[in-house]
Amino acid sequence: MRHATFTKLTTSQIEFMDVDQITALTSTQVRAMGTAQINAMSADQVAALGTEDIAALSVSNLSALTTTVLQALTSDQVVNMTNTQLKALTSDQLNILDVGDLVELDTAQINQLTAAQVGTLDTAFIENMTTEQFSALSA
Repeated sequence: MRHATFTKLTTSQIEFMDVDQITALTSTQVRAMGTAQINAMSADQVAALGTEDIAALSVSNLSALTTTVLQALTSDQVVNMTNTQLKALTSDQLNILDVGDLVELDTAQINQLTAAQVGTLDTAFIENMTTEQFSALSA
């Protein structure tokens, strides 16, 4: 499906795509999706997106993701977010992510978190951080 055609899909049409169709999306198609289209996806659909698809999301799309979509992200999807994407998450969004996903972030990613994000991190994340991750907060 061409880029221009794909962007015309309605949220209802996105909701009816099966997991195989979601898996077949290219990063270019995912990048072209609007926030409403992405937020129309079910947890299973979001989990079916490839890590390169998540990395292709624009910062504006990522910052508008709903709780349902954020909770559906897998560890692989979270750790493959770009530093810019992680930095763009609001403190609330960051805390919606599973602690198990966050502890998989590398030190470069943790170093990109803003002071506001770090200040609101769930204590379970702090408790499960490695020494290297904790040191990245101080860098």
